[in-house]
Amino acid sequence: MRYIDSFKFPGVENEEQFVNYIRRTCYTSFYPFEVFAENELRELSFSEITILYGNNGSGKSTALNLMAEKLGMSEAEAKSFVPAPRSIDGKCGGYLSVVAMLEKLGIDKAKEYEQMFLEKNGSLFCKELIARRSGTGRTCNDIVGEAAAMMESLL
Repeated sequence: MRYIDSFKFPGVENEEQFVNYIRRTCYTSFYPFEVFAENELRELSFSEITILYGNNGSGKSTALNLMAEKLGMSEAEAKSFVPAPRSIDGKCGGYLSVVAMLEKLGIDKAKEYEQMFLEKNGSLFCKELIARRSGTGRTCNDIVGEAAAMMESLL
């Protein structure tokens, strides 16, 4: 397992130098350049557990891919290390990701976490969670953020 304290992203000036030099031969677009620089994200600092969540297209996977590449990880190694919040058998991906992280870290608190999740959300299943949050303004990202906070409280 690999541990890092922080990860620094290049600033606009560094990206411009790279893109202007290399683009002529191999890049047809600026992606993923400027994804982080335009939002002034210069560095991510990590805790014992760090969870990235945000809207589609906000750069979560791109950030993880950049970190994995910089660390010299293979694509398979990177994907096996960080469980993606995906629904399985109808269960909420946010819930399942935290369960997988607890197991990967050897923390035997999955049942305690499940109870907390159920008390907060009333269900583990996507269909029911979607119905319950209808009209509340709560999104899947809110549930993932709340799941991360619950996990942190168990550590």
